[in-house]
Amino acid sequence: MDFNNINLEMVTEFFINKIHIKEIGIALCIFLILNFLRKIVVKKIYKHLMKFASKTKTDADDKLFRSFEKPINILLIIANICFAMFYFLHDTTSAETITDLLTYKLTTKVLKTAVIYCTTWGFYNVTKEKSVMFDNLKERLGIKVDKILYPFVVKCLRVLLIVVAVLIILDIWTIDISGLVAGLGLGGLAFSLAAKDFASNIIGGIALILEKPFNIGDWISADSIEGVVEDISFRSTIIRTFSQEMVIVPNSILANASITNYAKRGKRRISFNLGVTYDTPREKMKLCIEQTERMLKEHSGIHQETIFVSFNEFSSSSLDIFLYFFTTTTNLEEHLKIKEDINFKLMKIFEDNGVSFAFPSTSVYIENTGDSSKEIYTDKTIKQVAVDKE
Repeated sequence: MDFNNINLEMVTEFFINKIHIKEIGIALCIFLILNFLRKIVVKKIYKHLMKFASKTKTDADDKLFRSFEKPINILLIIANICFAMFYFLHDTTSAETITDLLTYKLTTKVLKTAVIYCTTWGFYNVTKEKSVMFDNLKERLGIKVDKILYPFVVKCLRVLLIVVAVLIILDIWTIDISGLVAGLGLGGLAFSLAAKDFASNIIGGIALILEKPFNIGDWISADSIEGVVEDISFRSTIIRTFSQEMVIVPNSILANASITNYAKRGKRRISFNLGVTYDTPREKMKLCIEQTERMLKEHSGIHQETIFVSFNEFSSSSLDIFLYFFTTTTNLEEHLKIKEDINFKLMKIFEDNGVSFAFPSTSVYIENTGDSSKEIYTDKTIKQVAVDKE
């Protein structure tokens, strides 16, 4: 019999004529027994493997065993089903050719497909974040893996694994790949137009990885978008804003945008004017400035290269002291803590010297001209003030 000419009707007739309750029961018992043994054996084997892995210096082997635990279990279940089917199909003598076909063609293809699928699944788990492959490289070879390069390489490996697995499975089932390629060629123009943006985003992603204007976790600003970089993929970059919105920016747009990376700063600026009242004596003013500058130079959280404290100007309602310095951290939370500590220290310095801080105010001087009333204009209001005539 020509195996290539076997059709659905012949297979259906075979099963209708040859299926018996006894053979079904025995095949089911074989599956249940093998599945019971699988649970016991796999559980014991993995228990010993994990116990052995826990004694090693690295946790790479622990992650490797965990990555393949579920795929191996699924593979053994499929294998048990195939073995049960193997017995069931071989309990026929009058349809040997069909039995051979189903056993060596169908069952073998299913087993091969299961092996490829489960192996790919296991290696796919290995390429997950903090995978054993990169952890082992970092531990054994001392290789520093870039935060932005790491997820991109992982995604490339995953795509490669899937593509290779699909091609192998198609070959197992003797599916003509050239026919698929020819079919794609018919719609090549439409496909190329649709893939134009995708290709430009991939090129943009590669440009971002090579130039490295930012890393995962950096605080950046690009055009009107500001936030922390969470992830970068083939097509886009995910930015989490400070109000917790998730913004997905295409790589092609981000690669052409002006990017400000605040995390690349070695320090963070603090600059403001501190106003004191006009009745502050000159000696106390100089003393407060000297003590403030000394306090900043002795503070562990202040960058010592650039510290400016000076009497800046006579403003409309205060004598302004200009302060300009940098914190040693770029982390927002730590920066605010240092700034708060500086503010409290400034309050103590000025309180100890009896100097008061100024606040916006307007002084009104009334000249007695003999009129019974006079309009007085302030910054924001007009008041009618009665003046007694002397």
